[in-house]
Amino acid sequence: MIGASPAPERGVQEVPNPIRQASYWLWAVLLACVYFSAAKASLLPCDPTRLRDRRVPPSGIALAALHILGARYWPGIWAGAAAVNLTVEASFPAAATIATGNTLEALAGVFLIRRIIASRTPSSAARTRRNSSR
Repeated sequence: MIGASPAPERGVQEVPNPIRQASYWLWAVLLACVYFSAAKASLLPCDPTRLRDRRVPPSGIALAALHILGARYWPGIWAGAAAVNLTVEASFPAAATIATGNTLEALAGVFLIRRIIASRTPSSAARTRRNSSR
């Protein structure tokens, strides 16, 4: 039949959509908790007026998590960053703005890493050699 979805292979069951959604949100919440814990731990020995000096551990976790899990898990980063900034800052708009910046930083890093990795694959190197020999 045209337009019919292929039958699943024998012995392979498709995961129902609600379970997939629950799994996504569980991973996002776990990521938010890990980000929050790393950020709070990095702030312990820090003077609260010098917050910019202590952003490396959670930023690295955010970059690695989004690279491994995928960019669609950005809400976990945003939620963790917003929660940390709410415990340090008094206003929600400031915490939300900082969290947005932290999330965009991780997303930009993942984009650049994937772009660099894609440009260094053997197939792209062969394509470059072929184009330059013409």
